[in-house]
Amino acid sequence: MGVKNKLMKRFLLFIIILFSQEFLSARLPDLIPYRKGNLWGYCDSTKKMIIPCQFQFGPLFLCDSVWTSMDKKIVCVKKNGEILSGLSIPRYWNNYQTWMNVVTSTPCSQPISYFDTLTHLYGYKNCNGELVISCKYIFAEEFNEGLAGVAINDSTWGCINTAGTLLFSMKNIVGMNSFHSGTAIFAMTNKTNYNEVGSGIIDQTGKILFPPIASELQDAGNCIIAKPGAIYFLLDRRGNMVYKKPFDKLEFGDFETILATRSGKTGFLDKNGKVSIPFIYDDGNAFFNGFASVCLNGRWGFINKNGKVVIPIQYERPYPLYSNSSRSFYGFDQTGLVQMGTQGFIDIHGTEYWED
Repeated sequence: MGVKNKLMKRFLLFIIILFSQEFLSARLPDLIPYRKGNLWGYCDSTKKMIIPCQFQFGPLFLCDSVWTSMDKKIVCVKKNGEILSGLSIPRYWNNYQTWMNVVTSTPCSQPISYFDTLTHLYGYKNCNGELVISCKYIFAEEFNEGLAGVAINDSTWGCINTAGTLLFSMKNIVGMNSFHSGTAIFAMTNKTNYNEVGSGIIDQTGKILFPPIASELQDAGNCIIAKPGAIYFLLDRRGNMVYKKPFDKLEFGDFETILATRSGKTGFLDKNGKVSIPFIYDDGNAFFNGFASVCLNGRWGFINKNGKVVIPIQYERPYPLYSNSSRSFYGFDQTGLVQMGTQGFIDIHGTEYWED
């Protein structure tokens, strides 16, 4: 029986690995940007060229066409290889933004914020689209843990429950995040100088746990990242310091992990602030879409949530998939590809789509 069980386990493991590889392969797009020298074209997952290398750069196809350049002219390339020139470039020309518009469905167990275009006010609807909390707020955060922050007017925010009952309200508050563990980050203006805004932590009763003195606070699992100037502190949800010594950088990512840099070395913390991946890297970026990019001796690669290197640390720094006013996001996109600087694209198996 023991031998049979071992054989069965090995067989199941083989099936799981095989299925996983097929699943990951299925994520790859039909057209993958391929660089040959200084020119770009498009190939399939076997590196068979579909569109010859003739462009100055090779953006990913996120719809039926991409904008690139050829012979110093802006052109539009169709998936069938057709090249169109002389067209007007879209006002917002960004080949990489589209993927950020993918909406993931979440269980509808709490009311969902709703904006009434007639009154220009917010309320909440249930999963059936029925209005359950009337539209009377100038802004409404989404519910979490049965609580939601709402803007009653320009200078007053409050907290309501799923029945719409106002639990508390406070003046001079100009913003409030979703509640986690019964607490929320809020922003409050200075009573004497309206232009001065500080961030603090408040509980569901309206009690201020951490005064609004931080220039920036960020939700990070069971912790909160505080940035009073150029340094970072890690707080618990009630505003107590998890570590007394500051960090050079803290950034929240996937799997409720926190990228942390201190004394020139980078590692990762779990959602409670405990070290989950040692401080052994020279630089890094927060986990995003399942992986984190890390740097050693000026070269970059990727690790998984267990700290295992899945893409060798030997490439240029990856280009960000998306950037906003506060941070950039690095990682594989939904097609399983990432661009390693000027070198080119690499997939989640480590296949390189370029030749010099």
